[in-house]
Amino acid sequence: MAGAWVVSAAIVGVAAWAGHGPAHESGSGSTTSPSEAVWQSPSGPGPVSSGNAAGCDSAARERDLAAVVAGPPRVRAEGGAAAIEVFEAAYYLARDAGRARALVAPAAAIPQAAQIQAGIDSIPAATTYCTHITALDHGLYAVEVAETRADGTKNLWRQRISTDDADHATLITAITHL
Repeated sequence: MAGAWVVSAAIVGVAAWAGHGPAHESGSGSTTSPSEAVWQSPSGPGPVSSGNAAGCDSAARERDLAAVVAGPPRVRAEGGAAAIEVFEAAYYLARDAGRARALVAPAAAIPQAAQIQAGIDSIPAATTYCTHITALDHGLYAVEVAETRADGTKNLWRQRISTDDADHATLITAITHL
């Protein structure tokens, strides 16, 4: 079940980067420049859902998020839920461990990109996911990632995720598997 840890490590925060060039709004929750995109947590109370699985209640936001993780080489998350959303999208949609690990605080006890990529590669490309993120306190989230593989196999990963804001970005600092 070592791969399960890597799968559930698909929740991390963003390292801070400075953008270059003019930024512009590209859709719900994001701002982009040629080298950086900014993804913001949704406003308002309540849980956040993100993913490409049928029934995930996030279709419009997910299209924007897919464009963000496929676009500029860097994504800066603003808010804990945003960091979690971007990490999961990098993992499941972009299938890019480098993008995913870039969202992790450097000191976090989370595998390096090579280990994360091995986890990504162990999951069929047609796998869909839905992440439910519930704020418990400032910087602390209850997270469930429901994964459905093309053969119908379903997995549910439950986690408690901690985030911290640093240098105009949100970083995931810890993942506790429940």
